[in-house]
Amino acid sequence: MADRALSPISKIARQLDQIFPKNLSQRIEYPFTEDEIGFITRTINKLLQRVETSVNTQRMFVANISHELKNPLTKIFTQIELLEMKYRDHPEYYSQIMSLRSDTLMLNHLTQALLELASISANDRELPKKDLRIDEILMSAVSEFKRWNPDYEILLNLDEFPENEEVLIYPANEDALKIVFKNLLDNACKFSVNQQAEVKIYAEAGQLLITIYNEGKPIPPGDITKILEPFFRSDSTAKGKKGHGVGLAIVKQILRLHRIRLTIVPSESGNTFVLTFPVPEI
Repeated sequence: MADRALSPISKIARQLDQIFPKNLSQRIEYPFTEDEIGFITRTINKLLQRVETSVNTQRMFVANISHELKNPLTKIFTQIELLEMKYRDHPEYYSQIMSLRSDTLMLNHLTQALLELASISANDRELPKKDLRIDEILMSAVSEFKRWNPDYEILLNLDEFPENEEVLIYPANEDALKIVFKNLLDNACKFSVNQQAEVKIYAEAGQLLITIYNEGKPIPPGDITKILEPFFRSDSTAKGKKGHGVGLAIVKQILRLHRIRLTIVPSESGNTFVLTFPVPEI
């Protein structure tokens, strides 16, 4: 009798577990609307409605603000480049122009990152994926990253490159994974002592692994989970470094949609970010 009495509560709990946070537009279904459990169901559905409205408003606000900032920032950056060429031979002006250029570029990167984060968060459905070679996506991301960041150096370690090519194939969204790789490379180089990152790709127990290592100050254990949250910057490792604390939050969201596990391993000499790709389901 107790099991039968609690059965509706269990059904509601299972439905609620499937709704939040992926399917906020869905509501709990319960046939008997006039009893006490029906009252609880209606109350929960009203709460879900308010949560959905709040989340959608937040996403829309971030996306709209980012769009509104993107165009004028692009124009400002173009004008700064013209001033840079005009006053190249005037040191007293040139240094200030270069400082303004750096700040504008950082703000531009922030708005772009907010756009990407808003886009990923707004998409409750999985990203469109197809079977791709992860090593080719990685190499393409490294090439693009080096083109835009000539001062950074990427060391590719292919000593244990997988002999079985099937391990390298994984259902993925190419553009999204490139964002992951480029953000991790930027993070590794930025917080290294030598502006370098070492990338290694290998297989273990039938799983594909990619590690990105940088030599630098180890991340404190208490900050390992926090650095994946938006706008968090560690006081011990990020002090004096330019950044906005959004890149790793984007990485977390994309990896979640790809079911790829990220492990952060600090050591005395630096930090290693490990990406573990699960064996694809047949």
